[in-house]
Amino acid sequence: MATDKKIIKKRFGVVIILALLVSVLTPLWAEDYPAGFVGPGYREYLSEKKQNGYYVEVFTKIDLSQKERVNKRNQVEEILAYAYQAAPEAANGILAAQFQHQYNADNLKREIILQRQQRENFASTNLENGFRYLPHSDGKIVYFRDGLPIRIENERVVDEFGNVNIRNSYNYQYDDKRLLTSFEADIKDILGNITHIRQYGMKYTADSLFYGGKNTSANKNITEYFVEETDPAGNKEVTHFYAGIYEGKFLRAFSQTIED
Repeated sequence: MATDKKIIKKRFGVVIILALLVSVLTPLWAEDYPAGFVGPGYREYLSEKKQNGYYVEVFTKIDLSQKERVNKRNQVEEILAYAYQAAPEAANGILAAQFQHQYNADNLKREIILQRQQRENFASTNLENGFRYLPHSDGKIVYFRDGLPIRIENERVVDEFGNVNIRNSYNYQYDDKRLLTSFEADIKDILGNITHIRQYGMKYTADSLFYGGKNTSANKNITEYFVEETDPAGNKEVTHFYAGIYEGKFLRAFSQTIED
């Protein structure tokens, strides 16, 4: 009997020791997991999982996957936030670049137009043969220098017999008021014969302006001129027009002599 009691006491002591070991090791196991693998309320959550049949390893994997999902969602939200912030700045930058490009293109066009105008003005002022010209539908071309005609080519003129002749005028001369004083012309008839004309000594009324004409309020009334005409055979005829008297734009009286 004494031996049995001793055995029972030993077994009871072993049970007590095992119980103490279990109670001590269980919190040690929980504390062995680093803080990065567990969150707030770990012990309560672990206790609940253990009560529902989850082991610590399974709970840790579930917890880590949930945290990874949350972290990825936060990263996506952070990227979207940066994108939303950058979108207006990027759009403004694109608009500013487009505006600057258009502005530079417009400036370049203006510079090209200005340079062309300056080049044409210089050329039309200084080149003897003219630079600017005005073509007409009937083939006539008028060349200008400093805004004034200096040469006319392929001008169609009809003689007293109704024949269409071609006249080329050149050597235009002007006075200080930009009024025409002389020019020369060659007229070719339908047979190819050429008549040379030289008009000179042209004078005007005091109120005459170079831009005057029937379509303007300004006057350009000529009071005197000479016309020297040489036919294809070399015969010369000189016409002298003078003493022109005007009423407004209308010629009221004049004198004319012809010498052949």
